[in-house]
Amino acid sequence: MKQLIAITGIILMSCVIISAVIIPANADSSNAYQIAQAFDEQDNVYVIKENNGSLSVYLEGESEPIITTETNVSVLPKNDQKELEQGVRVKGEKALQKALEDYCS
Repeated sequence: MKQLIAITGIILMSCVIISAVIIPANADSSNAYQIAQAFDEQDNVYVIKENNGSLSVYLEGESEPIITTETNVSVLPKNDQKELEQGVRVKGEKALQKALEDYCS
C-alpha cells in the first residue's frame, strides 16, 4: 500500500512539473506570435484608389488589388474622386478599415 501511494505521488508530481514547464513555454510563444502578427498588420501600408470604376485596395508597391469593393467611385464627392485618382495611403489595418467605412458608407 505504501508503495502504491509513493508511486502515485511520484506520478502526480511528475505531471505537475511537466505541465508547469510545458504550458508556459507554449503560452509565451503563442503570445509572441500574436504580438509579432499585430505589429506586421500595423506596419502594412495600403493604397486605396479607383480601379475600373470601383474602389480598390492595394498593398503599397503591388499592382494587383487585394480588395475590390462594390463602391462606384463616380458616386463619391469630386474631392474624394481626385484623391483616389492619385491613391490614398493608409498605414495599418485599423486605418484602412476606417477609410473604407468612410468611402463606402
